[in-house]
Amino acid sequence: VKAFKDMKKLYGLRSKAIHGEQLDEEKLVSAVHDSFELLRKLLLDAVSRGGLRTEEEYFTELLA
Repeated sequence: VKAFKDMKKLYGLRSKAIHGEQLDEEKLVSAVHDSFELLRKLLLDAVSRGGLRTEEEYFTELLA
C-alpha cells in the first residue's frame, strides 16, 4: 500500500516536470532518490517471491 502511494506521489511530480512546471532542485533530487528506493524495494520483493505480484495481488493487498 505504501509503495502504491509513493508511486502515485512520484508520478504526480513526474507529470508536473514533463508538462513544464518549474520544480526546485531539492524536490527533483528527492524524487529521483525516492524512485530508485521504490524500484529497489519492488525488485527485492519480486526476487524474494520468485516473481512479480499479479495485479490481483496488488489490489487485494491495497484493499486489505
